[in-house]
Amino acid sequence: MIQAVILAAGRSSRMGTPKPLLKIKGKTFLQHIAGCLYQAGIQKITVVLGFNARYIQAAAPPELNYVVNHNFDNGQFSSLQCGIRHLEPERRGVLVCLGDQPHIQVEWVKKIMETLKNTPGDIFIPVFQGKSGHPVLYSSALFQKILSMSPTQTARDLRNDKSVKLVHVPLQSSGILQDADYPEDIKQIKKFF
Repeated sequence: MIQAVILAAGRSSRMGTPKPLLKIKGKTFLQHIAGCLYQAGIQKITVVLGFNARYIQAAAPPELNYVVNHNFDNGQFSSLQCGIRHLEPERRGVLVCLGDQPHIQVEWVKKIMETLKNTPGDIFIPVFQGKSGHPVLYSSALFQKILSMSPTQTARDLRNDKSVKLVHVPLQSSGILQDADYPEDIKQIKKFF
């Protein structure tokens, strides 16, 4: 079983407002992401919150599982570790989604999960024209290594570990490279809906 973790712990300082609650077409970013994951067949979804956690959770979809990374200022990798610690035991891997990528597509998720089934590897990274994007799938075989690393390290540190097998998953969408850091980024993201 593949579970999903949505990383939504950051301060959203460049955006100026909590990104998980931003709306496109009447739905919040979190609603769009969760809806896509459910359609792709993922039933267990954990959202890692940090800054403004209570406020975001109070306004977010109640059916999702929420955990709080109290050390979110350590960086995104610490939120990944927090999410992995709260996964249910029966899992083959975790699909890690960015909380500011509401345009995630069911086709991307299915292709990445299918690749895990058919190809040996540790990290499954979507690629468009040679550039890596998101979401990224981590095999459960890698969880202990992830949890043993310093929370201030990065996913790049993990990928650079020679013992970790990377698998690139070609996708025909530049959307995997897009996220919403600034208000003007939302215009680009809307093109994917």
